[in-house]
Amino acid sequence: MRALKLLCLAALSIVAFRYGLVYYDTYEFNGFVQRAVHETRSQALLTQIILRGAGERQLPIGDQDITLMASNSMLRVSIEYQVPVNFYVFRHALKFRSVASDFSR
Repeated sequence: MRALKLLCLAALSIVAFRYGLVYYDTYEFNGFVQRAVHETRSQALLTQIILRGAGERQLPIGDQDITLMASNSMLRVSIEYQVPVNFYVFRHALKFRSVASDFSR
């Protein structure tokens, strides 16, 4: 009985660790996107910076996931993506959305 409890605790710890890493990476990425939008005015350069930042965090983000909108003096970025979390028995995809905006200078 004790071995079963330890096995369940180990399995739950692994699941929490894997999900925790994904949520931490996406949290860091959201801050990165906020800073990038504030510091970069060129839409083409901003897309490259976002893709590089996603690659550094091993987030599966491509050009098609990034939407840039410029209206009046506002630049808005919306990024929708899914991160697969792989386990030996199943695979689960977590959906995320990162949104940032800034006024043009």
